[in-house]
Amino acid sequence: MELVPFLVLLAAFVMALGVFSRHRERDRAMRFRLEMQNRMLDRLTTNPELLQYLNTPDGKKLLEAATTDPVNPKARVVQGIQIGVVILILSGTIFGVRPFVDEGKAQDLMVAGTAVGGVAIAFLVGAAVSYYLTQAFGLDKR
Repeated sequence: MELVPFLVLLAAFVMALGVFSRHRERDRAMRFRLEMQNRMLDRLTTNPELLQYLNTPDGKKLLEAATTDPVNPKARVVQGIQIGVVILILSGTIFGVRPFVDEGKAQDLMVAGTAVGGVAIAFLVGAAVSYYLTQAFGLDKR
């Protein structure tokens, strides 16, 4: 039972590390995109040139990219499913070690496994709702 808090802390650290790395990746991509847009706009020296460029298909894409969120809804749904499955496996592991501990600790593991399983189910239900809303709002057609 002394191993469970260590495993929980390790799992929390790994999840925090994953969130941090995804944030850095998205931040880096956003900075690159902004830098490219700024370089493009710096080349256009007068207002008529800018308006002419914004009326072209490439200009419309640039304007759309500047006004929309670059988050991919499908990736968000898949991420929710991944997290839910990993937490569900953790819950199963907690239930799996119950036969190897004494009766009092087995009861504690049952409570912990049930709580962790509830969190996993919440992530999976959230991913399902996100998928449904993505379909309903037509966001999957990007």
